[in-house]
Amino acid sequence: MTSWPVRRIIVAIGAAMVLTALFTLINPERIYNDLLTPSLIALWLSQLIVFAMYPRFAARQHDRRLPAWVLTGAATAFAVYGLWATIQHSGS
Repeated sequence: MTSWPVRRIIVAIGAAMVLTALFTLINPERIYNDLLTPSLIALWLSQLIVFAMYPRFAARQHDRRLPAWVLTGAATAFAVYGLWATIQHSGS
């Protein structure tokens, strides 16, 4: 994706991971609590994108549209609930 050498990028990512790991040893409980909510929000948002695009995928595969929309509705409702619950619990 970039013109940078892959080896250099891998070494930089590895160094960043080692440095980050050192900070997590200071107070692992707090790091876990601080990063839990953003990671769950990212999870639910990424799932929403996948669920929202499923009817388009199904149409390209010439699948029946009604089951695709029913599945999309159910999965989207579940993901929205998960996102809402994550945001609600982050405040408490």
